[in-house]
Amino acid sequence: MTVVLHINALLHRHDCVIIPDFGAILTHKVSAQIHETTNTFYPPKKVLAFNEQLNQNDGLLANHIAKCEGCSYSEAIQQIKLFTLQISNSIKEQGTYSIKHIGVFSLNIEGRLVFKPNYLNNFLVESFGLSHFTSEPTSRILSETDEVIPVIPLQQSTTKSNKKIYLKYASIGLISLFIGGTIGSKLYINQIESSNKITYEKASKEVDRKIQEATFVLTSPIPSATLQVGVREVSKPFHIIAGAFKNNQNAVNKINYLHQIGFINAKSIGLNRFGLNQIAYDSFETREEALTALSSIRAEDNKNAWLFIDPSK
Repeated sequence: MTVVLHINALLHRHDCVIIPDFGAILTHKVSAQIHETTNTFYPPKKVLAFNEQLNQNDGLLANHIAKCEGCSYSEAIQQIKLFTLQISNSIKEQGTYSIKHIGVFSLNIEGRLVFKPNYLNNFLVESFGLSHFTSEPTSRILSETDEVIPVIPLQQSTTKSNKKIYLKYASIGLISLFIGGTIGSKLYINQIESSNKITYEKASKEVDRKIQEATFVLTSPIPSATLQVGVREVSKPFHIIAGAFKNNQNAVNKINYLHQIGFINAKSIGLNRFGLNQIAYDSFETREEALTALSSIRAEDNKNAWLFIDPSK
């Protein structure tokens, strides 16, 4: 196996793979997203980045090579040195060096090393086999033959409340008789108990009669209420512009291309004062976020990208 294959294997299981004396390839997880304009669904993934400052050997890559190829640690280190030398010579002679499935290294006009990741390859194991797809929104329209059946609410009868009233009075009578019985004689207590029984039976019969006479009344349906919840729209007046186009098809092609290379929030932000359709990589709430993204985009994709601030937001 080549060193490149070992790096690819480690990126699926680790968030950082250091190439000694060269730099580190970093990953960070990005959640699944849906693009509102194109209705494209993107699965979760790992996005790659490069840090030239992290170049001290941590042993991860060398140990992996030695274990997989059955060689010594020193021999693995020698393979890595030859690999980094190959990268350096290619960049000096040809200006770029491409690592399969990972990305392309090159020098900018200031002579600094720049890394452009491969957005088409996903190193997130949980998303294995998943790819982005587009689904057009659907809506159901009722035909003339469809019957809408209204929901008729059931009006409760007052029988239940009447039953409670009868039982309430019966209970009051029982309590009153019981209190009086504690003062009188045993005979008086027996008379009270008999009276209680008669009173309770009368109350129960009256309740049963009311229940038997009760009817349920159906009224016309009550109009349904619609609850409207206000959602605060987040203002994002800072836009990183990828280009401005007079031809609308060229603008659409630009958006599709940006989506393919990983800028899933790319969209049109409207016409400028010259009538050109402005296409943005992304939009941000604060200037700091926008400037950070602009610096990264200029270094990795488009040195002519620029920041546009919408004064209306």
